[in-house]
Amino acid sequence: MITKYAAGFISSHQRSHRLTKFTCQHQNQESRMWRVCLFAFLYLVRVDADDWSFPSKYDAIDGLECLLRYMSRTRKDLNLDGVFGVRMGEGELKSLLTSTEHRFSPELTNRIRDLLGVAESISSDAVPLLAKSAGDYFKNFRPVLKEAWQFQKFRYQIRKLDDRQIEFAKKTKIKEDEMFDEEKSDLCMTGLLGTGKWKEPCSTTDDCLKSMVLEDTNGYHVTHQLLYLSLARRMGCEGVFQRRLEKFEKSWSDLEMEKCSRVYVEMVKAEESGKLEKDVSFRDLFLESIAICGPLGFFQVLRPKWLGMVLAWQNESGCFNLGIPDYEDDYSEAEVREIDKHERQRKLLVDRILSDGCSSHASGLGAGFFAAYVHLYSLRPELLVESGRTFVPAENVAQIRSKLRRCSSNSAALDNPGKDTPYFISLIFVIVVLIGLWRWGKLRRRVLSFTAKLAQTRIV
Repeated sequence: MITKYAAGFISSHQRSHRLTKFTCQHQNQESRMWRVCLFAFLYLVRVDADDWSFPSKYDAIDGLECLLRYMSRTRKDLNLDGVFGVRMGEGELKSLLTSTEHRFSPELTNRIRDLLGVAESISSDAVPLLAKSAGDYFKNFRPVLKEAWQFQKFRYQIRKLDDRQIEFAKKTKIKEDEMFDEEKSDLCMTGLLGTGKWKEPCSTTDDCLKSMVLEDTNGYHVTHQLLYLSLARRMGCEGVFQRRLEKFEKSWSDLEMEKCSRVYVEMVKAEESGKLEKDVSFRDLFLESIAICGPLGFFQVLRPKWLGMVLAWQNESGCFNLGIPDYEDDYSEAEVREIDKHERQRKLLVDRILSDGCSSHASGLGAGFFAAYVHLYSLRPELLVESGRTFVPAENVAQIRSKLRRCSSNSAALDNPGKDTPYFISLIFVIVVLIGLWRWGKLRRRVLSFTAKLAQTRIV
């Protein structure tokens, strides 16, 4: 009898031990599942919150689509500089799509591919028209319109501006007496192309080289210096020029860093001083500066707050209007002189004001501007968060996104502000799993608790 009772006690004890072990194992598994799901939930919420924030890369995509739709409607009226801007945007989109290191959702990939198709269509239709209307100017710059323009010849690299260069640019006094000469700049660039009076590509003079590496420049002078460097690289002139640059003790990378640091400082000052609001024509230079230094990989110039600001400038039609307002009663005499000075400099650039008052030059630059943002923040969305955002009133965001929706058939600005469908579906799935685990956990704990009590009763 004792032996039988002892065997029964041992058997009950073993069952209790197995039950306890089973309970602990499942509690550990449940705990691990909770941790995994919670991590996935927090990650997806972070991505989702970023996409809902303003501005997001989807706002840049919507802005670009609105602009390209406008330029598609007015392609017959665009000038060479406007078409070149479209080629710049085309190059950024093409570089993004050919990236082998990143995989995007089908929705994002298809949308970027559609925008690239629109840009290619605009360029292919506008170039033959320019051949008939632009004369010698087109002949001199035809090579830059042949295909999409990519500032980085090989793999896209994201770079950081040197803090020392930025501090140096802040302290350096600009030579205000040196007026930028557009004709001289064009002559130097045709030397690289081997057009005009030049017989061979990669041709230059000491005067051209000095002008294009000159320090203490600003405005259109510095942006055209960067264009000159980009064109030289595109034409395969690095070897020829590097030897000539040695006497200036400058490398190619040093020059790009130096010029874009100066651009960055100048644009920050323009924003902080309110110049971008007082002098509407200065926005053309702002767009040009970002559209050049952004594709060179300098992420600091692609500030989120600047994207939001430019989206606010964009017209309902999608273009950019740089008309000068009646400012004589609003600004001081010194401010009026400064605006007039910049406006005279801007008129040196080859621009065409379209019938609705939009600037072909600025609108073309807008294509490069938006595409640079789409490129960077599609590859590195965390930079959009790390760079920080400036608070934008909700009513302003609503106005901007409403405008984008009206001119962009695919805009997700209001109904689905910046959300990639797979992220949205994944987020819902994780929430459902978490709720299911919670409800199942409660039920299972009750069953296990009841079973454990029953086992203990049997032991007793």
